[in-house]
Order: sequence, then C-alpha cells, then structure tokens
Amino acid sequence: MVELKKLQKDVYQNKVNHGFNTTDLNKEFCLAYGELGEAYMAWLKKKDDLGEELADVAIYLLGISSLLFSINTVVVLLTLYYQEIEFVIHNLDFISSEHEIIPYSKN
Repeated sequence: MVELKKLQKDVYQNKVNHGFNTTDLNKEFCLAYGELGEAYMAWLKKKDDLGEELADVAIYLLGISSLLFSINTVVVLLTLYYQEIEFVIHNLDFISSEHEIIPYSKN
C-alpha cells in the first residue's frame, strides 16, 4: 500500500506543477463535494467508474489535508477514518437506497 505521507506530498506537488489551486480552501471543498456527488451517482446508477470517482474524492481530500494540516496529523486522521470505515463495511449487511433496505449488488 502506498504510504500516505508520500501520497499527500505527491498530490500537493502535482497541484503546484500544474498550477492548480493551493490557497483557496473554499474552492477545494466545493470541488471535493462535486466529486463526491459524482461518486454517489456512479454508485446509485451502478456504473463501472465508481472506483475512479472515489479515487478523485481521495485526491481532493489529500490535497485539502495538505493545505490544512501537517502530514503527521493527516496520517493519524486518515488511519482513524480508515479503521472506522473498515468497521462499518465489515458490519454492514445492507445498504439503504431511496428508503428501501436492499442488499447491495452491482448487477
């Protein structure tokens, strides 16, 4: 697995190299929100690009975190969130969609 500290540095350096935003946090949160919406729609419509959309969300979150926190703080936070997400996924039998409880299936 890729080391989170390196990944965060790489995401930030990519933003600098391409002249992308590195100062306007409001813009970054809005863009991350948009990517999360795209991921949700991919999940809702059971599209094959869900993984790509989630990767975009992760990239934006790493970029935001590099602007807000030290790398060590980000590693701790992401580790805690990862453990929490793992717990939820392993204990979740059903996913709710439009007020109906249904087993999640891509098909």
